[in-house]
Amino acid sequence: MKAKWVEKLFTVLLCGLAAFMCQSCEKKSAEETVQSVAGSIKIKVQEASPRNYSDMARYSPEDGIICVLLGYGFNSADFLEDFLVILEERYGLEEDGGIILPVVFTEDIMEEFLTISKISSLYDIVNERNVKGIILLGAPEGTHRYLGKLRQDWDERPPYAIFSFMPQDDVMGEEFNCDFVLEYERNASPEEEEVEVKAIDKTAEQIVLRAVRYMEDLPNDIYNPDSVRLPAGSEKHSFRNSIFSDKDLHSHVQSIVGEKKVRRYVDGETGIQSINHFVIEQDHR
Repeated sequence: MKAKWVEKLFTVLLCGLAAFMCQSCEKKSAEETVQSVAGSIKIKVQEASPRNYSDMARYSPEDGIICVLLGYGFNSADFLEDFLVILEERYGLEEDGGIILPVVFTEDIMEEFLTISKISSLYDIVNERNVKGIILLGAPEGTHRYLGKLRQDWDERPPYAIFSFMPQDDVMGEEFNCDFVLEYERNASPEEEEVEVKAIDKTAEQIVLRAVRYMEDLPNDIYNPDSVRLPAGSEKHSFRNSIFSDKDLHSHVQSIVGEKKVRRYVDGETGIQSINHFVIEQDHR
């Protein structure tokens, strides 16, 4: 009897030990999986390092850079320091072999940034580079004139996209010279306007980041690879396909904005709906 009892106890202990070892193995395996995933994430972060832009998936300055103009409301030192770090980590800055060229419109001296005090300088900056897209954030007055000049250099069909967010420039001029213009829905109350500005500051970064990715992910055949500058009146080339058509533009702008609802702007006096001017609707609670 004693031998059987000892044997039974030994069997129970053995089963318990086996179960414990199994759980330990499962826990270790799970930990290794987590570590493996963490390792992958770490590798991706390293690949996005400012020192290794050439390894960033799909994005190469050889395909053209993205010029990001930071104007009124988005040119403070605090905004720039946070936002440009994000752009640098994700895409790299042009000066280090990346694809982002930030241009700050300001009269203040900022040695760490490329700054311009006259919007006319934007023309030369873009004209001297291989540009795939231009993003305007808070475009100052007169910007549309120099966008128009750039377009004229390409016989009104530049081989790059132009997105304008929250401009302080003439809106009709922006509409004519950009693929689309995007603003926040405006309210009549000054108190609500103040809340609106805070909302813009909070979401502008994410909208621009999605716009950069959108530009970079545009299919290569959206542009004419053999495009050359043409004098006015020369035969026009089709630089863009139907991705910028009127019927599809709303859905693309909505994708860039994200969750907040976007609608085409309607003039309050005439009731005319704009083709490429959009507003982000306010949250009405």
